[in-house]
Amino acid sequence: MKMILTFVKTTLLGGIVVLVPILLFYLLLSEMLEVVVVLAKPIMEMIPASISNYIDEPLGLAVLVILSSAFLAGLALRSIWLKRFGTLIERSALNKLPMYKAVKRLSYGLLGAKSEDVFTCGVIELSQGVRELVYIVEDTGNGFVTVMVPMAPTGFNGPLKILESDRVSRLKATVGQASIPVSEWGVGLQQLVTGEK
Repeated sequence: MKMILTFVKTTLLGGIVVLVPILLFYLLLSEMLEVVVVLAKPIMEMIPASISNYIDEPLGLAVLVILSSAFLAGLALRSIWLKRFGTLIERSALNKLPMYKAVKRLSYGLLGAKSEDVFTCGVIELSQGVRELVYIVEDTGNGFVTVMVPMAPTGFNGPLKILESDRVSRLKATVGQASIPVSEWGVGLQQLVTGEK
């Protein structure tokens, strides 16, 4: 009888572990799609009816409108005047928000931007033959770097350490590229590390 209860309990828990993430993903995706449709409605109203009548699926049009609007906004931000305005807003308001600089550095690191103040990747040698992947959070040029040791499988949390710069070997990979093997419990990490500078 105890074996049957154990079997039922473990099977039920195993099913819950599989179904709950799928259900949460579905709910999150449906909520995101609803938000996209709501955000696109004001923009869709500006599209002439002769064009919007040919599209039967409002979600497809909403996604297309959002992507087009994002492209146009990005194109506008490339102008010198808007860059200066954006820099002014960033300096006077956004830099005062907690976490803004860290999130900006992380997002630039994920995209592989080439700048001095972005998260980059490296490895540290803990002992003979034991190496650990780190994200270089800050290098102030004083001989020390601040690093974060990513924890699998989330990759964007872990302990922070201040190390001597020469203990960290920098990688050519971006933070985005390095986060993939971390999220997959290390699968592909050795190939990433062998591309070391």
